[in-house]
Amino acid sequence: MGFFDSKPKPGNLAEVTEATAQLETRWLTFLSKLEEKVIELTEGLRTEGKSVKDQDVDLYKRAYYRFKMGITGQIGQIRDKARNTWQSEILGKKDQLNYEYQANLMSNRPVYDIIWEWGNRCDETYRRWEDRIHQREDLAIAEAEHEDFEAQYQTIQEDHDKVKSNFCCTQCGAPLEIDRIYTISTYITCPQCQTQNTFMPSSTVRGLELIAKPLAEQRNRALYNTYRSLCGKTEELFTCHHQAQSKLKSDQAFSPRNVAANRDTEVFALKESFHNTRAQRDEVYLQYLRNVYDALHEILPDMKAQNEKVLERHIADYKARNM
Repeated sequence: MGFFDSKPKPGNLAEVTEATAQLETRWLTFLSKLEEKVIELTEGLRTEGKSVKDQDVDLYKRAYYRFKMGITGQIGQIRDKARNTWQSEILGKKDQLNYEYQANLMSNRPVYDIIWEWGNRCDETYRRWEDRIHQREDLAIAEAEHEDFEAQYQTIQEDHDKVKSNFCCTQCGAPLEIDRIYTISTYITCPQCQTQNTFMPSSTVRGLELIAKPLAEQRNRALYNTYRSLCGKTEELFTCHHQAQSKLKSDQAFSPRNVAANRDTEVFALKESFHNTRAQRDEVYLQYLRNVYDALHEILPDMKAQNEKVLERHIADYKARNM
């Protein structure tokens, strides 16, 4: 990106002010152009995704998911480009400028303040940009994939009731009880003559396995939204803590002791808030997973043991990445 190809001379406050202003403008322009690409991609996902999904005759909607992965992959690359640029050109270069102007900083505090405030504004701009990108992607996917899974589940239940009400023993004709929704062919033993009868679910009922997970997730959407909100708060506190730590170093070097002490208290409070919010985020997400799989067990009781193992792996993966 080359934001810092030309740097102001140490000691010239006017040039530092002008240079950081120009760099901030270029940073805003860079993020704006990336966001335009994301808007174009999400608009395509929103408008075309639903059509691709509806026209995909494959039971597993593989054509749609290939289409979706292609777009989300491009958005991921754009997000990576922004993050890498932020880390190298903003965070890294801010520290580099502080080091290069160290001699000037010792005698001219305003130079440091300009660099520090510029870095904070760029950090905040990036954080808000990242939030918008996540929101655009989530909304586009939600619109493309929106389905009333409760209505589909009701249709499946009604179809199952019709089939099971006419299910009788092929040997003696006794009515046979079906106590749950079966998604695969199942042997039912006649209590009268002990004949094994094959219960064949309809094609509609067989589709229950495909909607069970999204139905369980849909039933717990409110808790997931709480988790996403806590993710945003966690990231915001992390940025604030990083900024306060940078300011503390300056206060310890240039400010009276009481100012540095107050800043140290602020850093400690932000650190505590960050850890508490992150712990709350993790707790909410793990509860969300537990609720989703409990709902899944109610929908597909025969697959409880298998799905519990999936849940255990999911929890283990999350803890390994985040806790």
